[in-house]
Amino acid sequence: MGKPLEIAVSCLVLGIGLASTAHAQSITQKFPFSFTPSLTSSGREYLQVNNLAYNGFNPALGTLKSVYIKISYKYFFRNGWENTDVIPKFIAWEHIGDAGLGWNDGPFDYVPAIQAVTRTDYVSPLMGPYDGKINQFGASGFRVDHIGAASQVASITATSPNFTRFIGNEAKEIQFYSRLTVFVRPDNHAYFGAKVNGTVQITYFYTPAP
Repeated sequence: MGKPLEIAVSCLVLGIGLASTAHAQSITQKFPFSFTPSLTSSGREYLQVNNLAYNGFNPALGTLKSVYIKISYKYFFRNGWENTDVIPKFIAWEHIGDAGLGWNDGPFDYVPAIQAVTRTDYVSPLMGPYDGKINQFGASGFRVDHIGAASQVASITATSPNFTRFIGNEAKEIQFYSRLTVFVRPDNHAYFGAKVNGTVQITYFYTPAP
């Protein structure tokens, strides 16, 4: 597996929303993210890890009961392949994408809080013998777009060892990573393209102070 390629990832707080009922209240923070890796070879992992800044729960507001976390994202893959052989061939793709939140308490101690994973498999139509042009078009070429989505939710309660990480009237950090891997078989004369957009949501459910 090659060296991870740095990918620009933007995480921006859209806003903090407050909702209430007669018995409980909630505070929600949302963070959009996106990245466009430059995929260059089959089987290579493209990874970016950033620190995501979020606001901890202020104990003066009341008693925190649970933390709801949701990761949702959509991805777009564009793949093409050229058969440069005289024998007709099929080409197979496998796309693997995941995004996650967690803490790094040491060099080898990554504590995940939540992870969303998606993968797709595809086999192309039969491509004819090489037509003399590497352009992923014509009888010997093929190009296909894949659009997919994944989401995952987690509820962290007072019994969770990570629960106290969210308490405190201060800015806190959690690690957010995005990762993509594409496998193409066979992988010569392949074309890759990808883009991912998504949102991280953190919601505090609490009982208001009297």
